[in-house]
Amino acid sequence: MSEIPNSNLTNIQYLESTEEGFILPPDFLGKLKVALWSVLTYEYCQQAAFVLVDGKQRTLISKVSFDESSRKGKGIDPPKGDLFQEIPLNFLVLGKTVGLQFTGLSQSLDRKNMKRIQRLFGNLESALFADTPSIHFEERNKGSQTESEAKYQTLLQNMLNAVVYHDRSGKITYANPAAERILGLTHEQIFGKTSMDPDWKAVYENGREFHGQDHPAMQVLRTGKPVNNVVMGIQPGKAKKITWILINAIPEISENSAEVSQVLVTFSDITQIKAIERKIEEKAAVLRSIIESSTESIWAVNIQLKLRYANTKFVKFCQNSTGKTISIGDPILDFVQEDKRDFWRENYQKVFEGEFLEINDCYQTKKGIEHYRVNINPVYSSGKIIGASVFAMNVTELEQSMHTIRRQNERFREISWLQSHVIRAPLARLMGLVNLLIDHSDWSQIDQSNLLDKMKKASHEIDKVIREISHKSEDLM
Repeated sequence: MSEIPNSNLTNIQYLESTEEGFILPPDFLGKLKVALWSVLTYEYCQQAAFVLVDGKQRTLISKVSFDESSRKGKGIDPPKGDLFQEIPLNFLVLGKTVGLQFTGLSQSLDRKNMKRIQRLFGNLESALFADTPSIHFEERNKGSQTESEAKYQTLLQNMLNAVVYHDRSGKITYANPAAERILGLTHEQIFGKTSMDPDWKAVYENGREFHGQDHPAMQVLRTGKPVNNVVMGIQPGKAKKITWILINAIPEISENSAEVSQVLVTFSDITQIKAIERKIEEKAAVLRSIIESSTESIWAVNIQLKLRYANTKFVKFCQNSTGKTISIGDPILDFVQEDKRDFWRENYQKVFEGEFLEINDCYQTKKGIEHYRVNINPVYSSGKIIGASVFAMNVTELEQSMHTIRRQNERFREISWLQSHVIRAPLARLMGLVNLLIDHSDWSQIDQSNLLDKMKKASHEIDKVIREISHKSEDLM
């Protein structure tokens, strides 16, 4: 094993010879150095290693790592992640499969990043099988080194990500084609510029001007510390549209002076990602507006029964019913009246098992008893239930209206009874007396006094029933 000399940023070790006494092609090792350097920059981990994989055995070919010993006391913090991850590569070296090991990641690499890294290292395969004779390390000559450097340049020129170098004064001394493409400038237009150049029109995500002294490269030169994941919008030259880039910048430390000798800046175009994020945010704003304007109380919980979302209507309901203000992350059952907690816990559990529920419930609030019609639905993600959404409509006025209608219907039934039964008897008697008078032409033979008394009594009974009907009808008007 041997170390590459004069490497300020990295400490690279590689296998000089195999059991047969041969070494790996120099152009392959050259590309490997640049590729490892690239992933170290972008993933910001403590170490990136290229290894041979033989079952459970791993043989180190090359590694790139932050050299903490040479930075002690110089204010440069190493990556602080503690995750380890190995990903496979799709080719063979020395007849064995190969992989990449990352140490000190702050977060695991997702499938998208793994594929990006695999594509980057896929370019190494052609260098591995180049028709170049294997030679020993001590036999390498200047020509092979020049050829290896040319390979570095080929890799840099074909990278999708931009690579830019700034010297200690801040001037740009190198920019690869990806940088020219993303910035929309030629190499001549970029070379020699600094972040302080007035031609740069840079903004923050909120639209505020991004001053030159705050650019990542200038921050690194000023502090000697890496700057990572900075989002910047740029409008180079006469461009009208903003190009959004994600920037990382790391210092190269001079071994002799322990000062920043130059700054490596890498960035990628995230304009499309920003456009998608903007559309998502616009749709989310519309959805929030619709939910907030709803007359229903709307909220959502996760399977741990903690609040994930609540509209203003629900927050006010909790304040009126419990006297407490609910916030995202609070246990939802803490804001349910104590005598109803088991009821709600059971219903949530049914929904987590896939049921869709509609329930009616009432609550004592500051305004009195309020009635609610509640729909509880499971929330799915990737085919798995992750929580529940709840829609509660205040139906207190509807319940009051229904109560009034029921009371009125009862009155109508009473009136109908009076009309069909109670009033019919005196009315029938009165009609019989009238018919008696009509049928007898000689009234002298009739007891007129008794007849009139009966007619009067029947009339009074009819009048009493009519008054009772009128009284019962008063509340119906």
